[in-house]
Amino acid sequence: MATSVCDVLSDLEELLEGRAIKPSVVDAGCDIAASFIPKTKENVCYIVGAVLFNDKGDVLMIQEAKSSCRGQWYLPMGRLEKGESLLEGAQREVLEESGLHFVPTTLLCVEVGCGSWYRFIYTGKVTGGKLKSTSDGDSESLQAKWMKYEEVVDARKRTITIRAGDIFKLIKLGHRRYSQSDVTKRIPKCVGSCNPHKQLLLRLILLQNDTEGKKKVLVNSKEGDHFPLGVIGIPDFSLDVALSRILQAAFVRIKQRPQIFGVLAVEYSGKPPRKNDGVCFTILAQSSSQELQLLKDTGFHWLTVPPGDTLDKLKSRLENVLFIPLLQI
Repeated sequence: MATSVCDVLSDLEELLEGRAIKPSVVDAGCDIAASFIPKTKENVCYIVGAVLFNDKGDVLMIQEAKSSCRGQWYLPMGRLEKGESLLEGAQREVLEESGLHFVPTTLLCVEVGCGSWYRFIYTGKVTGGKLKSTSDGDSESLQAKWMKYEEVVDARKRTITIRAGDIFKLIKLGHRRYSQSDVTKRIPKCVGSCNPHKQLLLRLILLQNDTEGKKKVLVNSKEGDHFPLGVIGIPDFSLDVALSRILQAAFVRIKQRPQIFGVLAVEYSGKPPRKNDGVCFTILAQSSSQELQLLKDTGFHWLTVPPGDTLDKLKSRLENVLFIPLLQI
């Protein structure tokens, strides 16, 4: 874990690049939440999928084979299997349902549903394989096709039946990234790391401007300086509740909740199965208030981010809103 100011700033640099950092102690939790041990496909559901475009800007779609939605169209996605990483699961689902191999380049978004349901959507580049035709249809899908973007998202031009409308926002996010030729305006690459975790965790990077306009970040010095970490768990499984626990552990009172910008990093291993099926989300948020009063003797304090590359990257991300979207559905 981090043990100095330099280590904390180095950790911030790593997180801004979408990489994992060393685990730290949990600063905010409760007994009932901490007692929950996530187990993939048993008491927690992780969905992985992809939004992929070819050189013409067409989006990859698959035709469902399941009896409940047979013949309808959707993005290639499905449940993560035990022992898989997020990357491995996304690649397997795309291959099984479309016949194509792809290399994930970044997470496109992270979605959080009710209970212990999470969906990780990637984008990337197709590297091979054979597009599944009707003659290749099986229990995974009936076929796969490259479809024109407008004919999928525009109801006036659509000639297919979509399984569910939740994919439209995902396709639009992917198309926005695909269409952005200026790479400096794209969300920096983040594919998720294989750091093992035994719990569902939320790491908070909370920023604040001081009276001189300098950027400060909330740090806890308990057992070495680190960014605040909270537990996500029963009975609510809510990222909002986990965030509230961290804020309540740090401040006397909160008049206005911080603005959440999005996800900086995701850490999940899944190996060995049933042992490390937890996930850690690192989110970036900013407080608009300069009057937050820290609780005494809790280890929380503000650290000024000094001038340099890390501060420049942080400001650029904020100014251009370059974060992996965190969608709560």
